[in-house]
Formats: sequence, structure tokens, C-alpha cells
Amino acid sequence: MRKAYKQNRRSCALCKPHKAGWAKRWKPKEAEHRRSMLDDCRLVIDRTP
Repeated sequence: MRKAYKQNRRSCALCKPHKAGWAKRWKPKEAEHRRSMLDDCRLVIDRTP
């Protein structure tokens, strides 16, 4: 699964550290959907002989 935070920088981290770009990549609803899909995939993989 991809990283949960974006790595975009809107300004210099030394000048304005609060704008270094720690925005979430997905909305909470979409993140939950991705997490449940990942759990389902793990269950299927674990059940295969």
C-alpha cells in the first residue's frame, strides 16, 4: 500500500516549516475502503494452499 501522506512541498522548509507538505493522500472514507480491500486480499492469500 502507498504512503498515507503526500510529499509535496509548497515552500522552503527552512523559511516556513509549517508549509512543508504533510497533507493526507486520501479522504477518511477512501482510506477505510482501501484498508478493507487490503485486509480482504490478505485473507484470500492466507487461505490459498
